[in-house]
Amino acid sequence: MPRPKRAPGEPTRKSARLEGHEAEAHSGLPAGVEEGSDLAEFITTGHCPRCGRAQLSLEARQLHLARCKGPPEPPTEEEIAATAEAMRDVQKARLRELEMGGLVEWSVEGQGGEGAQKATFIVIGSKGDHYAVRFTTRPEQGRRPRTCECMDCRIRKHDCKHIRLILQQLGLDEPYQDWPQALERKVSDLQAADESDAERVKGQEERARERRQKAELAAQQAVADEASAEGEGQGEEERPGGKRAAATCGKKKRANKRGRR
Repeated sequence: MPRPKRAPGEPTRKSARLEGHEAEAHSGLPAGVEEGSDLAEFITTGHCPRCGRAQLSLEARQLHLARCKGPPEPPTEEEIAATAEAMRDVQKARLRELEMGGLVEWSVEGQGGEGAQKATFIVIGSKGDHYAVRFTTRPEQGRRPRTCECMDCRIRKHDCKHIRLILQQLGLDEPYQDWPQALERKVSDLQAADESDAERVKGQEERARERRQKAELAAQQAVADEASAEGEGQGEEERPGGKRAAATCGKKKRANKRGRR
């Protein structure tokens, strides 16, 4: 009869790799990670216990913990003010790169100022491209009251730098619904400036005309004086006792003296 098989006994030695896998399966932690440590909590929750940042791989978590110093301290009021000022400076620099081409169209629909007001501006971008910026007091459903043809406004659906340039030149702050009144004031100021400029240009032209007349009179007087001086010189040459005769006599006397010597 065959001998019955005996149950396998416990091995006398165990593999360290198998022990690690058994421990990982039991605790859910990789081998070598101590329970209760920051890394163990990082692995369990998926977020850094110091700053709350999420990492996926074990290597990334280990590297993060080696450099992590905890949550950043909240900024002070001075830092917040400095950051805001820096952002404003950047915005001003961007706006300085643009140029407002001017008001192209301004229409009012309806009577008595109750209709929708629309305005179209042309803005020249920093690369020379022209963008049409449109304002309206009554936008269509699903449309914005301020639009621009640039990709920034069309994709992000917010006030781009071209729109902000118009608002800045109109001197507007939030809310921006008062742009028709601001635009009317701007146009009135420009018209007044044009009138004063015209008067100033007229005065400059009159002064330039007076200067030209004085210069022409001075030139004519100089020509007359020169002609008079030439006439007097010719008269002296023609007279027997003139300068030329005196010079000839002087030469003859000097020649006679040399001949006597």
